[in-house]
Amino acid sequence: MPKKNVNKNANDPRAARSVRDIKNTMLSLVEREPFAQIRGEQILSEAPVQSNTFYKYFASKQDVLDAIGDDLIARMRKELETLQPRDLRGGGNGILPYNKYGRTGIQEAVFGGRVC
Repeated sequence: MPKKNVNKNANDPRAARSVRDIKNTMLSLVEREPFAQIRGEQILSEAPVQSNTFYKYFASKQDVLDAIGDDLIARMRKELETLQPRDLRGGGNGILPYNKYGRTGIQEAVFGGRVC
């Protein structure tokens, strides 16, 4: 199914709350079990929204996960836009100090501690 637009009613507080509740439910489910094992019925039974509200904003569980990822990327971009080049230096002088492998905290989070 095509991806739906979760921002189509961004100015409506009820719509924003519904989308937030669905995302929070997905995050809660992912903490308890692998994404592949989560069924749409689980999201619908745990989210405080009706099924028609869910399908108004999301076509699938993958769409919910994609929206969560989009939110995280947008937050990271916003944070990075406020930084000055000197803030990105490693070695303890900036917000991204290097670890013993010469990687920043962001790289460590992405690669999960593996040396690539």
